[in-house]
Amino acid sequence: MANIVGMDIGYGNLKVAFGVDTGQPQTEIYPATAIPAELVASSLFGGDQEDENGIRVLVDEAAWVAGVPAAAVQRYAPRQLHEGYVGSPAWKALAHAGLLLSGFTEIDVLVVGLPVHHFDDQARRKHLEALLQGTHRVSPRRQLVVHTVRVVPQPVGAYIDALNGPWNAEAEQERLSEETCLVIDPGFFSLDWTLIRAGGRYAPLASGSSLFAVSKVIEEARRRIQHDHGAAPTVAQLEQCLQEHRPAVRVYRQDVPLADYYAKSATNVAKEAFSEMRAMLRQVDEPINYLILAGGGALLYRDSVAELYPNSTLLCGPNPEICNVLGFWQLGAQGTS
Repeated sequence: MANIVGMDIGYGNLKVAFGVDTGQPQTEIYPATAIPAELVASSLFGGDQEDENGIRVLVDEAAWVAGVPAAAVQRYAPRQLHEGYVGSPAWKALAHAGLLLSGFTEIDVLVVGLPVHHFDDQARRKHLEALLQGTHRVSPRRQLVVHTVRVVPQPVGAYIDALNGPWNAEAEQERLSEETCLVIDPGFFSLDWTLIRAGGRYAPLASGSSLFAVSKVIEEARRRIQHDHGAAPTVAQLEQCLQEHRPAVRVYRQDVPLADYYAKSATNVAKEAFSEMRAMLRQVDEPINYLILAGGGALLYRDSVAELYPNSTLLCGPNPEICNVLGFWQLGAQGTS
């Protein structure tokens, strides 16, 4: 038996799937917020927020807390939305938290994804492998070893999960591998798409990324709320509402329903993202028969995707935010069998 971990260190959430290759994976999902331990606010009701909601880890021998909600941040800590995020102390804290969550002391195969526009850069792939492979001291008394790291384009995980997971009829799954599929993955920082041709062949020249992603949707929704009500929650608060599926947010004495604000904002942002996507797909001369929608923003973009490709079959997993990481785990397990 081999210990397999699939990990997605996103800009919105940390997702982990782990288990031995002969069994079924367990999954964990936490907010992708990591801060030095001293910045975590203490609860007024006893205990510490990091003990209740986060994972305490070491980063270069300093104490960090990963997976905490934005409300637990005691002082302002800027959100990591930049090209240098991978390898930063906050990213390392989330990586250590993900490895710690697996419960393994030795990981035979770790599979991770990169946004498509980063995956095409071989130096970035090698850098990510080097960061994750080897021995990690993740807490004062916990050390673990990662033997092999495999890096794939982010949306490929959802494709693998669509082929193997429980979210499609078996006949549909068998057909997917024989058809041209477009995987669309709206994440917090980037919206990625990957074209996969019959036989599971990745088409890099028809795959790419856009920055018109969920963070832009939340920013626009906040502007709309502020325009209508004179004030608005912070972006971090609105993101937490989205993650926790809260239907409304309090603004002064009124509960403001969020669905319409998200829907209108997502429609506008999706137009920009899909304009970039269609420009790269002009060279594709075969019909795109299947659309696979995954990622934390899948439900926000679903109507726009269906409108863009009305003649294609749209598939979306029951838990789109973890489809990629489940596919990562499946890739790792297949490689050891």
